[in-house]
Amino acid sequence: MVKKIGLISVLSLACVGLVFAANSILIDDFNTAEKPNRIGGDLGVWNKDPDDLTQGCSMTFDGAIRNRDSGYSLRLDYDVDSPNAAYCGFWTKLQKADFSKLRNLVINIKGDERSGFTTQVKLELKNSRNETGAYLLSGITRNWKEFVIPLSEFNGLTNLSSMEELVITFDDINATVKKGTLYIDDISVN
Repeated sequence: MVKKIGLISVLSLACVGLVFAANSILIDDFNTAEKPNRIGGDLGVWNKDPDDLTQGCSMTFDGAIRNRDSGYSLRLDYDVDSPNAAYCGFWTKLQKADFSKLRNLVINIKGDERSGFTTQVKLELKNSRNETGAYLLSGITRNWKEFVIPLSEFNGLTNLSSMEELVITFDDINATVKKGTLYIDDISVN
């Protein structure tokens, strides 16, 4: 009898795990400290003008500053303190993932006290219909903070069934600090 109850408990937990997995998509936790992301998509940084050395963004994987007890986070060093129009950022491919039955983008962000950091960034989601939805995320602090953004807040998207890309943009208009560092971890959709 005890063995049957134990087996039923294990099977129940396995089913709960499957339901949870079906109701969320882990885009990346950066724990492999390499490409691709957790859904097989490439990732990287971009700069408005790679020839303009007064602006830019670079990325590294950081094992010392992370959202959890082990693993890595993504460190983004940005600079939009330029005499020219400046914007740059990070992108990750979403492999045509279907977000249509999901409600929120979840992302953990922390600013670097030593380097300085902006308290807001622009997030963009792009789909296979060439639509882009944008959201200005604010409230970034020196401590890890989990942001839960309803997908409905990404104005400009009419279809979530075939998602192409997530972009984090630093720009000289919205950045509260023009040069600094943010740490990103545990990006998912649920």
